[in-house]
Amino acid sequence: MKRYRVENVLLWAAREILRRPSDAVMTGICLAVITAMMATVLLLSHAVSDTAGRILSVSPDLVVRRIDAGGWTSIPVDEGMSCIRTVPGVLTVRPRIWGAARTEQGPVTVVGAGSDFQLAAAGGGKILPPEPGRAVVGPGIEAVDGRLLISLGAAGPVAFAVAGRLPDETAMAAYDLVILDPSDAARVLGIAPGFASDLAVEVFHAAEAEVLAPELAQALPWPVRIITRAEAAKNYSGAVLRRGSLAALALLPAVLAVLVLVVVTVRERAFRAKTVGLFKALGWQTSDVFLVHLFESAMTAIPSVLLGLAAGYGLVFFPGASWPSRLLFGWQRQAPGLFLDPAGALAVLAEIGALILIPYLAAAAGPSLRASLADPQDLLEEGR
Repeated sequence: MKRYRVENVLLWAAREILRRPSDAVMTGICLAVITAMMATVLLLSHAVSDTAGRILSVSPDLVVRRIDAGGWTSIPVDEGMSCIRTVPGVLTVRPRIWGAARTEQGPVTVVGAGSDFQLAAAGGGKILPPEPGRAVVGPGIEAVDGRLLISLGAAGPVAFAVAGRLPDETAMAAYDLVILDPSDAARVLGIAPGFASDLAVEVFHAAEAEVLAPELAQALPWPVRIITRAEAAKNYSGAVLRRGSLAALALLPAVLAVLVLVVVTVRERAFRAKTVGLFKALGWQTSDVFLVHLFESAMTAIPSVLLGLAAGYGLVFFPGASWPSRLLFGWQRQAPGLFLDPAGALAVLAEIGALILIPYLAAAAGPSLRASLADPQDLLEEGR
C-alpha cells in the first residue's frame, strides 16, 4: 500500500473514533482497568518473588534445627558443630540465636549479632554490632525515649537503648527486627548458655547441599530438620506466586467480559452498513475498509493498554508502597513499605500487553473482515 493510502486510512480511522467518542471511551476505560489489574497482580508476584530470591541468595547453604515432640528446640552448640564437621564437604559451621519476643508494640523478631555483623546504613555509614544493653531496630520499631522494652515473662520487661535504626529499604526483611548482642538475645529468648536456635552450615559446593543434608541428619544424635537455601527460596517464592496466580485467575471472568463487550462493540461498528457501502462505492478497496476498522480498534486499544501498564507499574514499584504487605503477607497493623527491584518487569509488561492486545485485535478482525468483503450495493440497501 502506498504511503498516501496509509495516511488516508489512519485519518479515516481517527475520524470514525471522533464521530462516536463514547464507544471508544467506554472500551478504552475497560481495557485500561483490566490491564492495570492484571499488571498489578502479576508484577507484584514477580517482583516480590525475585526480590526475596536475591535476599535469600546470601543465606547459609544449609540450616540445621533440632526438633522434639513440642516442635523446635535449642541445639547444643559444641556437640552439634563437632558432629557436623565430621561430614566431608562442610566448610564452616556457626551458631545463630534468633526467635520471637514480645514488646509493647507487639511481637518482634530478635536476632543476636556477633562481631562479624556489619550493615550499610542510610547515608553511606555503617551499622556495627550493638554492645550489651543496646539494640539496633528495624524501620517498623518505634523507640520510646530512645529505649525499647522487651518482655521477659514473669521477670518483667528489660530495657535496651536504641543505638541505631535500619534503613527503610530493608523493610521487606527487617521491618520488625531487633538486633541485640548474642548474650542479650539468648537471655531474652530463654536460650541457655552453650545452646543456639540453629546452626548455619556452609559447604564446599553449594550445588551439593541437598546431597549433604541426609548425611548431616545421620551425623547428629537428635532429630533435626535441615533446610537448604534452594528449598527456602522455593517455598517462599512458591507461596507468593500461588497467591498471585489465584488473583490472576479471579480476573479471568472480567477479561472475558471485556472481550465480549469488545466483540459486540466492534461488530456493531463493522456492520454500519451505510458507511462501509459508501466507502466501497467511492472506490475503496476491501483491504482499505478492513484496515480502517482494524486501525480504529488499535488506536483505541494500544493507548488504553499502555495506560493500564503504566498504572500497574506505578502501583507496584512506587517506593515505600505498603498495600502489597497487607495483600501478600497479611499484616494487620501498620504494614511495611516495600522497595521492590524492577528487574525483569519489562518482560512481564510485554507479556501482559500481548495477552490483552492479541485477543482484542483478533476479536475485532473477524467482524471487520466480513463487513469489508460484503457487496457495496447490498450494504447501501441495508443501511437505507
